[in-house]
Amino acid sequence: MRGKVATMLEKIEAEYGISSPLYCRGAFQGSSEIRATSFKGVLRFWWRALAWSWFGGDLQRIQVEEAALFGSAGGQGASRGSKQSAVWIRMRAEGEAPWPGDEKGRAGRQEGVAYLGYGLIGKKAKAEGIFGGRLVVTISILGFSRGSREFEGILDALELIGLVGGLGAKTRRGFGSLALQAIRSAGTGEVLRSGPKDAKELEGRLKWFFSRCDGPSHLPEYTALSPRAKFVVLRIADRKDPIELLDALGKELRRYARDAERSYAVGEPDGRRVGMDELKSAMSLEAPVGAVLGLPRKANLRGQSWRDRTLEVTVSPREHDRRGSPVFIHIHAFRSDAPAAVVAFLPGKFLPGMNKSEFKLIGRTKEGKRIELVVPQAIREEPFRILEEFIRRLRQCPVEPLVTVGSYGC
Repeated sequence: MRGKVATMLEKIEAEYGISSPLYCRGAFQGSSEIRATSFKGVLRFWWRALAWSWFGGDLQRIQVEEAALFGSAGGQGASRGSKQSAVWIRMRAEGEAPWPGDEKGRAGRQEGVAYLGYGLIGKKAKAEGIFGGRLVVTISILGFSRGSREFEGILDALELIGLVGGLGAKTRRGFGSLALQAIRSAGTGEVLRSGPKDAKELEGRLKWFFSRCDGPSHLPEYTALSPRAKFVVLRIADRKDPIELLDALGKELRRYARDAERSYAVGEPDGRRVGMDELKSAMSLEAPVGAVLGLPRKANLRGQSWRDRTLEVTVSPREHDRRGSPVFIHIHAFRSDAPAAVVAFLPGKFLPGMNKSEFKLIGRTKEGKRIELVVPQAIREEPFRILEEFIRRLRQCPVEPLVTVGSYGC
C-alpha cells in the first residue's frame, strides 16, 4: 500500500562533509556555485540506481514511481495524478575554502589528481572549486508519510550519495565527494541515518546496500546497483590527507589503463605521428579498450599498416554524445580517522548494439577528420572485463601506498 497522504509534508536534513574538491558551475563559469537543482539531479540518479533492484528491472514501473516522486515533463506520472515534483530541496554550504585548479594550485602539481580531473585541472583550468566544510541539504517530501516505501527510498538514496557519490563535475573520478555525517528529522532533530565513523563502518554500510541488489541477473539498462555490482574500500595507512589518497588512485588508474591498452595493442609506438596519406591507406583502425572508461575520450590509435606510429584522436559514440564510466571513485573523510576511498563498479549496458560485429565508434583527429573505429572482439563480448580486473587488482594487490580495507563481489 502506498504511503501517500494529500496534506502530509515531511522534512529531513542531510549533512555531508565535502571530502574532495567540488566543481559545480553556476551563472559565473569561473567559480563554483552549489545549486539545489544540481543536488536534486544527483538524488534522482541514485534513487534510480537503487530502483532497478527494488522493482525487478521493470522500466515502466520505475518510470511511474520516479515521476510520482520527482515529477515528469510528459505523461509518465499521469496515472498517479501528479506531474509536479513531490520533492523540494534547499541547501547551504558552510566552512568551505576555494580550491584553485590551475598549475599554480596544489592539484596542478599532482599527476594522479590532474589525470582524474582532466579538463578541470591544469594550465588551461578556468574554474575554481571548493574544498572542506560541510553541505547541509533540507529535503521536503509532500504526500508521503514517514515509514512509507517512498520516504525510505529517499533516505536510502540520500545515504548512498554520502557513501559512494558526490556533487558537481567529475564525481565518477573522485571529485566533489560528499561524506555522510547524518540524516535527521528537520522538526525534531532525531537522527534517522548516521554516517560511518571509520573505514570498516563504511564498508559495512556499503555491503548492506550491495547485498540487497537482488534484481535481474542480466546487465541493467542503465547505471544501477545490480547483482554484478562490486566495490573495494582502500586507504593510505596513517595518512589523513584525502587529496593524497585521490592522487594515489589517479596514478593507479592511469597506470592500469596504459597497461590494458598495451595488452590489446598491435605493435609498440615510437612516438611519431601518422601522416594523412598513411591514414587513408590504413586497412582498419581499432578503438582503444579504454573506451569503456567513458566517452568521449582522447586516445592514440595504432593501425595495421603503420604499427610503429600512433594517431591522436578523440573517440566518441556514433549516435550518442557521451557515455559515463561504470567505475565510481569516492573519497570519504572521517572526523577522527584517516580517510578512505571507495572504488565501485556499477555496470549497465554501455552502448546499444555494441555486441554486434558491425558496431563502430567514431574518432576525430585534430584536423577534424572523422574515422570509423572497429571495436575489438574482446571488448564487444565482454566490455567490462578490463574494469572488473582493475577492481580485483585493487583488492588483491594494491600498489603502495594504497592498502585494502575490504570489498564486496570481487
